[in-house]
Amino acid sequence: FEATDRVGGRQRSTHIGGEVLEEGAVFFGSNYPTLGAKLRETGLDRELKVYDTRGTHRFEVGRQTAADPVTLIRSRHLPWNEKLAVLPFTLSVLPISAEIRNSLGGRVRSRWARRLDRITASDWLSSRVGPCFVDEVAGPFMEALGFAPASDWSALGAMQILAFGGMAELYGLPEGNSTLAERLAAPLEVRLGTRAVSVSPDARGVTLEVAGDSGSDLVSAREVVLAVPAPYAAELLRGALRQAVRRFHYSSSVVMAVALESLTADLPAISIFGGDGCGRLRAVVAEQRERGAAVVSYATLAHPWQYEYFDAPDEEVVAVLTDYLEAVNGKPVDTIESRVVRWEHSVPVPVPGSLGMRTEVRRLAGEVPHLHLAGDWLVSPSQEGALVSGIEAADTLLGA
Repeated sequence: FEATDRVGGRQRSTHIGGEVLEEGAVFFGSNYPTLGAKLRETGLDRELKVYDTRGTHRFEVGRQTAADPVTLIRSRHLPWNEKLAVLPFTLSVLPISAEIRNSLGGRVRSRWARRLDRITASDWLSSRVGPCFVDEVAGPFMEALGFAPASDWSALGAMQILAFGGMAELYGLPEGNSTLAERLAAPLEVRLGTRAVSVSPDARGVTLEVAGDSGSDLVSAREVVLAVPAPYAAELLRGALRQAVRRFHYSSSVVMAVALESLTADLPAISIFGGDGCGRLRAVVAEQRERGAAVVSYATLAHPWQYEYFDAPDEEVVAVLTDYLEAVNGKPVDTIESRVVRWEHSVPVPVPGSLGMRTEVRRLAGEVPHLHLAGDWLVSPSQEGALVSGIEAADTLLGA
């Protein structure tokens, strides 16, 4: 049962100006083994487009930050004492760097990584490197990819998101990243436009109340996997499990996109911006499939602007991006089409203590007969985490 008119959830692809627009997650990580296996299984691995995140371009307006130590040491935005702290900091995290990368879709096991889960990213990074590093480097990355400030993230969550943002290559699909969800769902019988209103498990199975255009139905099932964001799952659960799920925090996001005739400046695949004149923007991206095709540019609003603009008129939101592009372009841009995408529950933010929260939810869910939970909030805030949790739920279901 799928509540919307398509499969994929927050992985949503549409079109703008005749070109693909990712309204949800834009990139696949290069160190997502489960997702990579599914791409190969569906044959989509032969169709990947690659974003080289090492490509850089300097602009008169704003500035660009990067995750590699050499670029950070050269940056004029960090004081020398923090530049000198970057290398020792990098060396200190090397022993768990592989575990951090793997934890994007797996379990965290080392004691050090678990300690990082219990403190805030801003406190830990400030003490290890400095406050400017948080403001100029780590904070913008976390806001760009997770839509929440460093003070909301655990230190472990910060290292996970920096590991993702620091990948040399990220991937996408030419026909839209939701193509993967569509391929995976193809063998299934899917009822679109049908959302779960209530879930009632008992010793024999689960009774679902589902609502669609034709009204509500009661459906009996032997086993049910509930794969929705935590805020929606909490509405359908009861008792201690409901209270545990409600503790998960989600950021909201507002993304504006425009299709343009052309740009005189070439933007890199990912640009993290801050500073005077463009502090409202994070993660400005521009793509052109081929010469003569429309240029598609999109950007996310930085914290806390996404909350202030969430209900603003579309033209006001789009103007934040077009004003910036005109400053970069050196002249007005010719807009073909524009779009504003708003997600109330965009990314699950790994707040301090998230590992314990996930453990508690899994324990409580295991006590509810015939009901299984899945979603990126149960493993890690990524597509890999969503897939891993879904496979775990399916394996448990099949075993039952």
